[in-house]
Amino acid sequence: MAVAYRYQKNYDNALRATQKIVDIDPRHARVRQERGYIFLAKGQDEHALVNFSEAVRINPALMFSWQNIQKLYDSKNLTKNQQRELNKANAQVEYLKQLPQALLAVHEFIYDDHLQKAENLCRDFLLNNKHNIEGMRMLAEIGMKLKIYDDAEFLLESCVELSPENIMARAQYLSLLITLGQYRKAEIQVKYLIDKQPDNFRFLVAQGSVLVGLGQLEQGISLLKG
Repeated sequence: MAVAYRYQKNYDNALRATQKIVDIDPRHARVRQERGYIFLAKGQDEHALVNFSEAVRINPALMFSWQNIQKLYDSKNLTKNQQRELNKANAQVEYLKQLPQALLAVHEFIYDDHLQKAENLCRDFLLNNKHNIEGMRMLAEIGMKLKIYDDAEFLLESCVELSPENIMARAQYLSLLITLGQYRKAEIQVKYLIDKQPDNFRFLVAQGSVLVGLGQLEQGISLLKG
């Protein structure tokens, strides 16, 4: 109904229709995206940007929201924070563009919390693409969400062996090792990641967690405090 109203340029009714969905489910990513489109059509760019940004916060697989964020930021004199957000949008659009269509759908299903659909589609894809790193990484992510940690660990360890330079897979493996309390293994991974990206705040925090887990409390707490 909201989309139909937007096509009719009846933007007030379109917003009212979307608000009913937001009231029921504030984490509905696609309705946030739709509100972005409506505000964009009304010429209210700031409101559009807020809604597109909220949409991708909930579901980072929404390509059109990311692309609209790119356009909205690209037309301004950007602050440092805005430039950071634009860089994030640029990186995510490039990442999503290189995904096979099946994995793009898996990515969307994961963040829409349709995990069984995501798993079935991902396994079907991997039958014909056995060593596809993104497919293996996504299947591991589904396993982590379902708390099937053994399978996730095997998949991510395989990703790191097959593609040592893949930062995303290695970071995901590190996160899982910390969750499982496997701090010796995690120490190896976090050292590699920090060597590659010494200013990455997320990796520094992970290193703090690993050091605390290894009993090096003073060093670990110092890193966690920033």
